[in-house]
Amino acid sequence: MWIEWDETLSVGHEAMDREHRAMVTVIRRLFEENGKQPGSPAVQRLLDELLAETRAHFASEEALMREVGYTDTEEHRDEHAALLTELQVVLERARKSPESITIDTLSFITTWFTDHVRVADLALAQFIEDGGPVIRSRAFSEPSGASA
Repeated sequence: MWIEWDETLSVGHEAMDREHRAMVTVIRRLFEENGKQPGSPAVQRLLDELLAETRAHFASEEALMREVGYTDTEEHRDEHAALLTELQVVLERARKSPESITIDTLSFITTWFTDHVRVADLALAQFIEDGGPVIRSRAFSEPSGASA
């Protein structure tokens, strides 16, 4: 399943959308490289890159959830852990058996990404937009350099 960034993947939160766009770019490159030479070293490097991007994105989201007091943090974090585990399984399989990286594998990656964005991440962005509980540190409540 080919993926393009479009507004159906936008959650309306600038930082989250920026990170999602970066992940879409890596997934598209995976499709392109795998189409040229399935399971090639380039494909494996892109899987490594996707795993790193995913970890960084999930860490960023989890920090955001803590910052705003998101009520479904535990469930969202559990979903992150499950998705990372699945991606690691794909990566290990690719290392052991490069030919195992098929269109089905890449479609699975695309599906978990889009499902997560359109459900869990959208819910988080909506929570923020609706003004759910927000925990603000001093750095957010006062301009930089403000005196007490």
